[in-house]
Amino acid sequence: MPNVTDIWSNLGTPIKYPGVIQSDNTCVFVSLAGAINHLANDHLTEAPIIQHWLQEGRPDPHFRLAMNYLDVEIKRHGIQVTHFHDTDNPLQDFNKVFAALDSGAVVIPSFEVTDGNFNRVNCYHMLSIFSRLSGHSHVWDTNNKMGRISDKELQAWWDGSLPPIPYHCSAGEYLVVHDKHDLIIVERTCGSDE
Repeated sequence: MPNVTDIWSNLGTPIKYPGVIQSDNTCVFVSLAGAINHLANDHLTEAPIIQHWLQEGRPDPHFRLAMNYLDVEIKRHGIQVTHFHDTDNPLQDFNKVFAALDSGAVVIPSFEVTDGNFNRVNCYHMLSIFSRLSGHSHVWDTNNKMGRISDKELQAWWDGSLPPIPYHCSAGEYLVVHDKHDLIIVERTCGSDE
């Protein structure tokens, strides 16, 4: 078994995060909803998002679809969501992630899920990273888990060298780095119209 990155046991000083818990294959949607809640003090829930998703026949979840489903809330709260992907819009300098975290943004990278033998299972999961302080950032998982990740571990994610992160330990699943970087940076650009 390779080394693992246990971001769940080192909580530091807990920070309240208004994350949304997923009840289906909705991680990407509720990760963005939780980021909006955090940045704009909103109270978005999974129910209307999942209803929209079901009405459209459960298309494959991805960042652009999440941004489409939450477009009204993004605009209403003056939120900017920037999607970086190695193919479409590569992130040129990883220091942009640290700068965004320092300015209060939420960074949501995508990870690939593996089985207990570390075989990729063509399934993806997002983690919400926020509140960077003293070389560590807090992490929210839509399975209702909190943790912390170090700057060094974040940099290792970018470099592709981050060891697997325990995911559903009872099922022996782990999160590993994609073959291509895929993340969004969610930040507040102006005041709300509320």
